[in-house]
Amino acid sequence: MRVIRILGSTGSIGQQALKVATTSLQKQIRISGLASYGKRASLLIQQVASIAPEVVCVCDNAEASFVRQNVSSAISVLEGMEGLEHFVSDGVYDCLLVATNSAFALPLTLKAIAAGRDIALASKEVMVAAGPLVLNMAQKHGVQVIPVDSEHTALLQCMQGNQPKDVERVILTASGGPLWERTSEELGRVAVQEALRHPNYEMGPKVLVDSSTFMNKGLEVIEAHFFCGLSPNKIDVVVHPQQLVHAMVEFVDHTLLAQISAPDMFFPIQAALTYPKRISNDYPSFSLTEMSKWEFFPPDHSRFPCLQIAYEVLSIGGSLPCFMNAANEVLVSRFLQGSLPWKEIGYGLEKLVEKHNVVYSFDVDTLMEVDKEARRLAELV
Repeated sequence: MRVIRILGSTGSIGQQALKVATTSLQKQIRISGLASYGKRASLLIQQVASIAPEVVCVCDNAEASFVRQNVSSAISVLEGMEGLEHFVSDGVYDCLLVATNSAFALPLTLKAIAAGRDIALASKEVMVAAGPLVLNMAQKHGVQVIPVDSEHTALLQCMQGNQPKDVERVILTASGGPLWERTSEELGRVAVQEALRHPNYEMGPKVLVDSSTFMNKGLEVIEAHFFCGLSPNKIDVVVHPQQLVHAMVEFVDHTLLAQISAPDMFFPIQAALTYPKRISNDYPSFSLTEMSKWEFFPPDHSRFPCLQIAYEVLSIGGSLPCFMNAANEVLVSRFLQGSLPWKEIGYGLEKLVEKHNVVYSFDVDTLMEVDKEARRLAELV
């Protein structure tokens, strides 16, 4: 039985991971620890009651006190940043599921790797900000970093047993999000609730807005570059509204392998937590006849510039992906708060990345300073 801890258990991916672990994987997975960033103590208490972990951690001190009063005294309750550091590096467990959507998790991910824990990575931001650092440290400590994104778990499965030299290109699919059919004029007056209506997936608000701007796919292109070791010109994106094909690999003989499943995060979460094994579950078999409409379109960079910005940032490299990621987080937050129009996320991001003085030799402290500076500047756009 594999022992898992979840960093970000009260978020969208964390909640779905608990569902996977307590249904199809209850004989293969045991959850020994839950950690929460936000003010969701009541939900965390419910999760603790459901699975009885050995340890929980709450970033907010007041929330931690409330949790401590409402869980069994046998459960260790940690708090604050120091508590999170102990949560990821101490105790006996096998794998940390990083189920957050912020580069804030980067130092914690590196601490878990240094402690010899495998990583199931649902945070695109961690890999975008510091892909080389994460992978180099994982290699040094002999641990696996397995992606949880549906597209990257799909690539992992398609490439399994094949050599990178045999890959002509990889193709990531995008749903198009809720605004794909809007005209440029209509995109100038997008309300927050419109950007949050994803056609296929339930996700947190930041990821939903990223999906609407195509930045979500831009982050995935950068992530694919680090995971697969491919140059940007070998990573393509197509819009596939049905979200049945999650990724494809075209080999040098110009044949393709595709990974196909219903649009449900259950599948990539299960695949990541059990990799490289496959475990049966209670889902019905995939029906080609019931899901027979499959469409593919090229992305529109003029209406959705964030994807092209991500490609350009990746081609420059260095500290720029970290800078772009942090700036985007702030711009999205401002949109959600109503202080920035939707279109200005892309326009603002384009202006910001031009200001960054790129560095090519860095450690985690350097990247955290880059992250901090990007956030400061993004508040001023």
